Amino acid sequence: MQTRHNLEISSIMFNYDNYKEKSVIGKYVNRNKISEFLNKIRSNDRYELKTIGKSYEGRIIDLIKIGNGKTKVLFWSQMHGDESTSTRAILDLINFFEANDDTNSLRERILENISLYIIPMLNPDGAEIFTRRNAQQIDINRDAIAQQSPEGKLLYEIKNEVKPDFAFNLHDQSSGYSAGRNYRSSTISLLSPPFNYNADINDTRKKAMQLIVSLYDELSQIIPGHIARYSDEFEPRAFGDNFTKDGIPTILIEAGGWASDPDREFVRKLFFNSLIKSLLAISENSLSNYDENNYFNIPENKELLFDLILRNVNVKKNNSVHKIDIAVKREPFLDSTENKVYYKGIIADIGDLSTFYGYDEIDVSNLFLHHPKVEQTNKLGLFDLLKNGVLFKKELSKSDFTEIPINFYSKTQPNTELQVDGFANFYLTTNNEIKFAIINGYLIDLTKPLNFEGNGLNFH
Repeated sequence: MQTRHNLEISSIMFNYDNYKEKSVIGKYVNRNKISEFLNKIRSNDRYELKTIGKSYEGRIIDLIKIGNGKTKVLFWSQMHGDESTSTRAILDLINFFEANDDTNSLRERILENISLYIIPMLNPDGAEIFTRRNAQQIDINRDAIAQQSPEGKLLYEIKNEVKPDFAFNLHDQSSGYSAGRNYRSSTISLLSPPFNYNADINDTRKKAMQLIVSLYDELSQIIPGHIARYSDEFEPRAFGDNFTKDGIPTILIEAGGWASDPDREFVRKLFFNSLIKSLLAISENSLSNYDENNYFNIPENKELLFDLILRNVNVKKNNSVHKIDIAVKREPFLDSTENKVYYKGIIADIGDLSTFYGYDEIDVSNLFLHHPKVEQTNKLGLFDLLKNGVLFKKELSKSDFTEIPINFYSKTQPNTELQVDGFANFYLTTNNEIKFAIINGYLIDLTKPLNFEGNGLNFH
């Protein structure tokens, strides 16, 4: 039987598209992309928006306050500039508090009991160029003690000013993590940061663990098997560990991978759900209903996933044939000319990969690997080029990527040898007929109509 609490959460998720901030979509989110949204709420009496400082390169860092409750909660997002899922979810959360619908009662309960403080983008310099670190090349989440970065210093100042009862450190993690030793991606990963090397549990950490158990129970109804527990190895330089040490229950939430969701827009919805659920549990003072010991029943993060695994590939070399597995990882990069994230398909590993898993896997035990060809003529169409093993075409381009299934180069042809950390471009044949093309790590079945949802590369 569903409780009122569960029905309200279900209603919120059903109406999620009404809250989603559609002006901010995709992985690349910089300060300019959220500035219009922030200007919109600046004149709204429901919110208090103020500039609390500037980044190393002088970009504005904001603090948003919502609600007037006794319990103070602090969120900070995009501490790592290339981790934007939580920032997008925060915009959705703010829109939720502005809405007027059948969940008004829940909305008002949260706002009456909680004062929510949000730093929507702590590292705008890193966000600008889509990189983890700040403009000083400092990982802000390893700067809690030295505070050599203005951003790290600012976060500690806000902590001391607000004196939060709960803190949320919001991140993205690699899509390579699984929820335990299996093929299920760790789509949401949770952690109660320790305060010492023994990872002891005191009252502060106990509260965070109870909140995480409540989150796990909620998310398990939506994505069972895809929630994990982040490593609780003590990191004395990290903010979460130091906030816990300072007596603040702190919750790390990491957005991870989900099949066919490279921009993490579905994961964004789950993150939004996690924030709502957390605030509701805190506002209702219901954490004592959850057993902190169940925290350790949550599967641990394991880095066992690749974007693609080809199993039992036949390779001819030195007049003999051997079989190998090939794993591909697609790494995100920013194309500054397009302001768009694209992917480089890298061969992550070769050999026996029987203990690893892929978002996509295929057994090609009857197929042989061949190196890609370079276009010899302009007379063939794209599909015919692929059917002939041509995966590189000479063409000038200012962009770093192409949205069609082929790679371009302008001068010297790139290295096409099969090697770990090299680019994943080759094709697979049987009886001298090409069955599959692997272009920049994306698998294309050439026995079917051409369908491509990825990108090729432009080698300048």
